[in-house]
Amino acid sequence: MENHETYLADWFEDRMTDEALQQLISKEEFLEYSRIKRAIKGYDLKTPELESHFQLIKDKMVLQKETTKPVIALWKYITVAASVFLCIGVFAYFSTSHSVITDYGQNRIIRLADHSRVHLDPKSALSYSNFFKYSRDLTLSGEAYFEVAKGSRFTVHTGQGTVTVLGTKFNVIASDDYFEVRCDEGRVRVDAGTSSFILAPGKSVRVNDGKVSQWEREASYLKVSERSFYRTPASVVFEKIENQYGIHIDFPDKMRQASFTGAISNTDFNKAMQSICLPLHLKYTLQSPGKITVTNE
Repeated sequence: MENHETYLADWFEDRMTDEALQQLISKEEFLEYSRIKRAIKGYDLKTPELESHFQLIKDKMVLQKETTKPVIALWKYITVAASVFLCIGVFAYFSTSHSVITDYGQNRIIRLADHSRVHLDPKSALSYSNFFKYSRDLTLSGEAYFEVAKGSRFTVHTGQGTVTVLGTKFNVIASDDYFEVRCDEGRVRVDAGTSSFILAPGKSVRVNDGKVSQWEREASYLKVSERSFYRTPASVVFEKIENQYGIHIDFPDKMRQASFTGAISNTDFNKAMQSICLPLHLKYTLQSPGKITVTNE
């Protein structure tokens, strides 16, 4: 430090040239010292007071350091804060879910990020996250037909159980205490309570009021014009008609568990009602707009 102050004193008293000083210090320091020298030269100094000059320079240097440190620290805080907000934004994006809800008589086709397709029936709901392409998980309430592109595990969660596949076509009905899965292609794993089932094409499983049943028929692929049922409780069939046509159906409580096998129309209400009422020996009448009453013949 003593040599440092000596050559500064020589330069300040014009015993050292600017070029010589620039060889010993940085460009930034030279510019700062030059500003101080010009400011001091503006005063009428009869007797050089070197100590005070040097102290002024040192004070200026200390002040400069103190004012620059907080700026560096501030940028560090800004960088950390930006990283935190970025992480929060990414998490919020991937944790956000898409929800598709259908109304009476409304069918929707949802094309997923993995190129799978879901045919969502009326009065049903499907939800999945922005992360779906990397974790193929969905939640279903109601009924839907799935055409799953091959890839990683594809899982459908319902209130009654889960369905897990890799790449296949299958149908799921999940409403209240009724749960049914039908496999049309590939293989489907169904978990309902403590029970697990592996379904091959044409096989189905049903959980109704806690009772499990399985059966095998020819694979029944999606048809837009009609819906097929096999030994299905009449209450479930009437609910599907209600959802499809937006009409309320009153029927005898004792008919709730009556078994129906057949197909009902998705485009003609009267044909749909006749399809279920005739084989079950029921008749229906229009009580008021939007309300049908079903009775025994």
